[in-house]
Formats: sequence, C-alpha cells, structure tokens
Amino acid sequence: IKMNLHIRTKDEKKKGDIKPYVHLNLPHSDVRHRINAFHSGKISACALASDVITALFHRDFMPGTHWNIDAATVDELLLDPEPLVNDEEDRTKKTSVVKAEKQAVWDWKDVYSVASAKATIKISSRDIYVDDYSYYVAG
Repeated sequence: IKMNLHIRTKDEKKKGDIKPYVHLNLPHSDVRHRINAFHSGKISACALASDVITALFHRDFMPGTHWNIDAATVDELLLDPEPLVNDEEDRTKKTSVVKAEKQAVWDWKDVYSVASAKATIKISSRDIYVDDYSYYVAG
C-alpha cells in the first residue's frame, strides 16, 4: 500500500512556506508494515500514530545507560483544527488527528534529564502528516 509520510516542524509551520511539508523517510523501521496493518483494519489510527512518533523519537534520540524510555502516549482529537492539504479526495474521507508524545527520562545520581518528541499526527486515507513536530532534551 502506497501511503506517503510528510513532516513539518513547529518552526517550519510558523514560517508559512508555500510547500510546508517535506517528505519523511523512516529507514529501518517497521512503520510500513504498520501502515499495511492500518489499511487492513488490524490496528487503529492511534496505534499507527504511536508507531510513527516512536520511529521519529528513535531517529533523534541517542540512548545511553540509565535512560528509561516510556511508551508513547496518544490522544485522538475530535476535530481537526486545520485542513490537511488542498486535496478533494482526502477531504471527503475521514481524517484521524492524534496528539502524540514519546519521552525518555534519565534520573541517576542527582541528575535528571528528559528527552521528548511531540507532534500532531494526521492520518488520511492516502497520507500521514506529522505536524508541529518537536524534539528536545532538557536537564
């Protein structure tokens, strides 16, 4: 099943570029298998969003000892605050919108740090849009 992934960071969204999303390539991930599972009805949009934020987190995160990686959290939103793109076919079909976050905590010998990836993930019948993506490490 051909389904493209697109991404736009918070900074890119603020700039308001004409072509705001860029193609997202997640090599060495099983996101493609999960997309097929989603299309066949075996997993929900929330489960697919969880897999996408997890893949992005592991793309950006440099693990080390003493990090505890939490499971991704997802919350499905009822209304999409912003349309996806000017695509009539996608507009006529249901789009799932999910707030997703994945984080890791390092709490060892009086040192505390948090690494976090957050995004709004929009899943249509043809594409996945990762919007407002941010990744940071604090502490």
